[in-house]
Parts: sequence; C-alpha cells; structure tokens
Amino acid sequence: MGLLSRVRWLNDSTPPPGPAAAAPAAEPTAEPAPAPPLADAPRADPPRSGPAGASSLRDALHQLYAIRPSQEAFAEQALQLIAKGAGVKTAALLGYEPRSTRVQLLAHCGLEPDAVQILGGAGAGNAWDIPLRSLRNRRINVIEAAHENPFVPGPLLAISPRRLTIAVLPFFHASAPVGVVVLFSPTPRGFADGLLKALSQSLRVCALALSELPKAATVPRPLGSEPSSPQPNLLRGVAALKAELARLTEALEEGERQRATETAERVTAQSFLKAAQERAGQLEEEVAALRTAGARLSEIETQIDDLTARLHSATAASAAAEAQLTELHAAAEENARRAERDAGVIAELTARRTQLE
Repeated sequence: MGLLSRVRWLNDSTPPPGPAAAAPAAEPTAEPAPAPPLADAPRADPPRSGPAGASSLRDALHQLYAIRPSQEAFAEQALQLIAKGAGVKTAALLGYEPRSTRVQLLAHCGLEPDAVQILGGAGAGNAWDIPLRSLRNRRINVIEAAHENPFVPGPLLAISPRRLTIAVLPFFHASAPVGVVVLFSPTPRGFADGLLKALSQSLRVCALALSELPKAATVPRPLGSEPSSPQPNLLRGVAALKAELARLTEALEEGERQRATETAERVTAQSFLKAAQERAGQLEEEVAALRTAGARLSEIETQIDDLTARLHSATAASAAAEAQLTELHAAAEENARRAERDAGVIAELTARRTQLE
C-alpha cells in the first residue's frame, strides 16, 4: 500500500511534478512553478458532498476577510468554516514559514496535544513531512485507509484508529506558498473529488487573507470598531465582484453540465457502435460459413445422386438374386422329390431281384 494512495492536482495552469514516493523520502531541492494569483484562478464545480456548498464557503471566508481581523483570529474562524464545509470535526491549518522552510500550526479543532505537536504546534518541529511535501509538490495529497498506513504518526492515527482518511490541501498566493489545511475523516474514502477541488478554490481566499492581514500585535483597530471611510466603497466593490463571479460561475457550471451530458451521450453512442461492430463481425463470419456451405452444396447433391443410383442398382441386384434363389429352391425341391421317387423305384427293383435270385 502506497503512502499516497490518491493524489489530486491543484486546479491551476502549472504542470504537475512527478509522483511522490510511497515511503518518506528526501524533499526535492527545486521549487515548482508558482500558482496563478487568486483573481486569475479558474473556479471548480461545487462539491457533491459535505454539509455546505463551495459558494457559501467562499462567501463566508470573503466576509470574514472583509472585517480585517488578525491572522490568528482569521485562521481560527476560517478553519471552523472549512471543517464545516468539508463535513469533518477534526482539522488543522498550518502556515508556511519561508525563512525556516517549515510549517507551523496556526489553528486546529479536535486535535489532542500529541497530534498538535506532530503538526508543528508551539514551536515544535515538523515530525510529519506530508504537509511540507504537499506544499513543495503543489498537489493535494489524500491518504485513504490511513489507519493502515505505517507512515502516518501514531497520534494522528489515534483520531480514528479503525477508519481514517487524511486530506492535505496546500494553498498559494502571489507566487508563494502560504499554508496547508489538513482534514481528518473517520471514513475509508471521506473526500470526494468535487469536494477537494471546491475546498482548494475556497482556500485561495485564505491564502489572500493570511498574506495581507496583520498579526495580532499589529492590528490597527479592534474588530468591533467602526470601519474607516473607504470601507463602504470597498465592500460595494466586493459585492459587485461577487455578483459577477456568481454569474460567471453559473455560466461555467451550465457549460460543465452540458459538456457532461454530451460526454455521456457520446460514450453511449460509442458503446452502441462498438456493439454493432462486434455483431457485424459475427454476422460476416456466419455469412462466410453459409457461403462455404453453399459452395459445397452442389458437390453434396452430386454425391447424393450417385449414392441414390448405387442404391437403386443394389436394390435391383438384390431383387434378381432373390428371384434366382427362389428358382434354385424350387429346383432343389423338385430334385428332392425326384430323388425320393427314384429311391422308391430302386427299392422295389431290389426287392424283385431278391425274389428272382
């Protein structure tokens, strides 16, 4: 069983690197090409599973970002929204530190202290390299049946010892890695493809927020204070962009549905065509066999006529033989009667000869 049993590439234009090894290995030295900015990134289809849709999750993250909290506050609240959108109770949000090339735990829910230490909390090192590997390789890593995987640390397996699926989703902003979200599901296959793609798109908001929001010590005003004068215009612009984005998303989804319908029809037509071609091949074989049999039919008819003539000849010969046999039987009976009569005459002559002597 490989360490990365399912792999989902990020939805950007960057060509994916080669697959990772099954066991932990040395990290690659060359950094992959950066992801496109948030505004240029294509949107994925909404997830087909999970309690919250992709659009509502993006909207909630945008609203959270609009109030300009600190990075720490945003990370806590954003992780709650992401966990709810993914339908899980255990999750972690890790931030990337470029100076030390490591990830640090920014927020978590449902994790025990040992698991927090494994994921890099409270200044601890990264005892599990999959989040950092996912950032460097720029791909979503999904470990199915993680409870049977020997490379998953024990404190993480303790989250659900019998059934566990782990998803690691990296996110990027302005050509640089920003962080990773790690989701834990107590099911063998807890994350559908559509859900992972939708979460990856929503995480672009997190990348933007964690890159631009100030830390707690440098927040310029409390969260409950009145916004400055440029804020209403900014919010109206964001609302207009959201409306346009929703319209484009709806058009994209309609196009995707039409393409899916056309693909299904094309696959069905191809299936029918393949079946018809196979049946045509069988019919051609049967026709060839019939033609071969037809070519032999005249020969068989000649043989039948020959055999019929021979049978008639044999029948006539048998009748002649039976007539001759009847004649021979009659002659034999006549000869027997003559022999009896001659025997009687001979006996009578013998008796007279005896008397004369």
